[in-house]
Amino acid sequence: MTDDHVPAIAFVIGLDEGYRGEPLEHDLATRGFDVRRSNGVLVSQADMADPNLYDAVGARVVMRRMLTAGEVGCALAHRVAAQRLLDSGAGVALVCEDDARPQGDWDAGSLPWGVLGVEPAVVSLFSHGARTAVAGPDPVLRAPWGTVWRACTPPLTTTAYLINRAAAELLSQESPVRYVADWPAEFAARVAFSVAYPWLVQPAGDDLSTLEVARAQTPPVDRGSTGRKLMRHLAAASHVTWIRHRGAFGNDYRTYVFHEFTRLVSAWRARRFGTPIVPGNPGAPRKT
Repeated sequence: MTDDHVPAIAFVIGLDEGYRGEPLEHDLATRGFDVRRSNGVLVSQADMADPNLYDAVGARVVMRRMLTAGEVGCALAHRVAAQRLLDSGAGVALVCEDDARPQGDWDAGSLPWGVLGVEPAVVSLFSHGARTAVAGPDPVLRAPWGTVWRACTPPLTTTAYLINRAAAELLSQESPVRYVADWPAEFAARVAFSVAYPWLVQPAGDDLSTLEVARAQTPPVDRGSTGRKLMRHLAAASHVTWIRHRGAFGNDYRTYVFHEFTRLVSAWRARRFGTPIVPGNPGAPRKT
């Protein structure tokens, strides 16, 4: 938890050109945060040819498509924010993209810092609800502004989240980008995720974030035919994928199991059998 006498730190990620985080910075300051800007990362198409920066083969395996330069830059920008937390000496921080807009009546002191603990952990303040699977039947925390639930899989999007030092150490580790910022498989396999609901932050919605511009042309996931999907699942179950492409999973078997089985099965169960944590609200996270 944060010290009552030390303002909680909030990092706002954005590129200088087109930066639109000023309203967010002002809002967070009024809520009791020590607000610091964290530079975005601009990646060019020429940079994408650097295998130390971007693992194109790994992206095809884990994402089933290539990443855009904007996505690689976004992933790197969140690593920069994680390193900023480590450099600050603080134990926890709030990280927001510059298009995040706080919702509701909450401040730095009322956020669920204690849920983070000392092991690697993240609490997402926004996600795509109906696609977010949480472990029921009850929340792990009730607060005046809402609830916190354990997530079965990483929440979608990195619009705004709380992160502790242990998770920041994992996120800041250097390796070629092969996954979008929300959330790298090697990182997600080692981190306990939670979600705060109702969402404490919403994306601006009036335009694309400066971090998101290049995502507008993101190529679709190669879902393929039913036969191809079956073959892909069989290759994963038989460990052919692991044998042929273990480098795409950082040569870590736990990451492979998490990405190819845990994440997929949990999401499928939530969509197929889950019930909204708020009865009658199909947009709320679903408990499995």
